Amino acid sequence: MKKLILFLLTAVMITPGWSAGRANSWIRVNQAGYLPGDIKVAVVLSLEEKASPLFEVFDAITGKPVFKGAGKMVNAAAWGMKSAYRLDFSKIEKQGGYYIVSNGEKSPNFRITTEAYDGLADYLLVYMRQQRCGDNPYTGHAAGLQPVARRTDTRARTDRRPCRWRRRSARPSQGQESLRQEAELLTLRRAQFP
Repeated sequence: MKKLILFLLTAVMITPGWSAGRANSWIRVNQAGYLPGDIKVAVVLSLEEKASPLFEVFDAITGKPVFKGAGKMVNAAAWGMKSAYRLDFSKIEKQGGYYIVSNGEKSPNFRITTEAYDGLADYLLVYMRQQRCGDNPYTGHAAGLQPVARRTDTRARTDRRPCRWRRRSARPSQGQESLRQEAELLTLRRAQFP
């Protein structure tokens, strides 16, 4: 049995076209979404010299194509790539979930909706507080209160430096409650559009 499994794995690995999980092209979209009347642009980056500028936009629910187009070549060297294209799909104004396929790669799903940026500022503020303070609303861990290693010349020193936001909180329980509410908001947002 082990020999059969080993044989099958070897056969799959040497099959032509198998890329060992490495992609040669990437599609970058605005993951927050697009407004229906605004300009909608994505970017395709590729390690291949002769990547195709052609792309298709698909409805994320039905999987049916809703738009076909050709991208405009841009400077790929700025991203360390060999080819790059700007994909303009501004003609799509129908609200819904979509994804783009180009050069055999699929983009993350994105939305076109009038509510694309609703709650985004709150989400970013939570993210910035987590980066500054280290508060993790999912685990309740406050990394800002843990020792922080800092390099001074060639020596490393450790000091305890609590987050200013936590230090200024009049009632710690109030701060913890707002973290829980923000965590619930983030969970709801992620559930709305995975």
